[in-house]
Amino acid sequence: MKLSEIKKLYNALKPLYAQLIKDTAKYKNTVAFCAQWGKEYSCNGDGIMFCGRATNGWIAKSKKLDILMPDDFENLSQRKRIFNRSDQMEWLTQTEPYNPNRSAFWRVIRKTVTPKYGDDWYKHIVWSNLCKMSFDEGNPSDGLYYAELDVCCKILEVELEIFNPKHIVLLTGYAWAIDFLTYLNKDVEPTPIASKIWDAYKVIVYQINGRYFYLSEHPQGKDEASHVKALQTLIKRY
Repeated sequence: MKLSEIKKLYNALKPLYAQLIKDTAKYKNTVAFCAQWGKEYSCNGDGIMFCGRATNGWIAKSKKLDILMPDDFENLSQRKRIFNRSDQMEWLTQTEPYNPNRSAFWRVIRKTVTPKYGDDWYKHIVWSNLCKMSFDEGNPSDGLYYAELDVCCKILEVELEIFNPKHIVLLTGYAWAIDFLTYLNKDVEPTPIASKIWDAYKVIVYQINGRYFYLSEHPQGKDEASHVKALQTLIKRY
């Protein structure tokens, strides 16, 4: 990403994260997450973005916006920031303290994009989550999900505008994603344009505002080879 694009993203996201903190203030032991992008990701309209549900813990528990998103976003200092960290996506090459090789989520992503990007696949993609506020351990409760839904829809909209991906892979399951897809489709539930069965599950494809959304299940405990093949086949089609 160009510095001008990073600055535009920062300026668009910071007020939304202020609202996110406000809307979820009554929930304890929560952590905020911000999208991450590879060093060679291009916002040229042909990129790929992967979305999960939410993080299970993250970098900082602070609820102070200027700690999470400091104004020196060009500095790449670590501290407890969540925006534009110096190790963005690079941590996927490490095994401590978190080993991505043990994650079905990251294995499916890696196998899906390695044929196109090679061993440095993590430098070329965007990773986000639908819910930007989660508990330090575990996914958001129903209460937290709906408390943050409105602002998280707006955050996703900004991410799509600035990252400008052509393909968005939602490894979330239908129930987690449909509210977001409906929001993006002007409050009308979108109609699938294609689907492909893998194992006992299905990838469903939607086209919204010129982008392709591939809605599938979280990979944990499921057959990865058929999942990857289904995603690759559909992405190649579009």
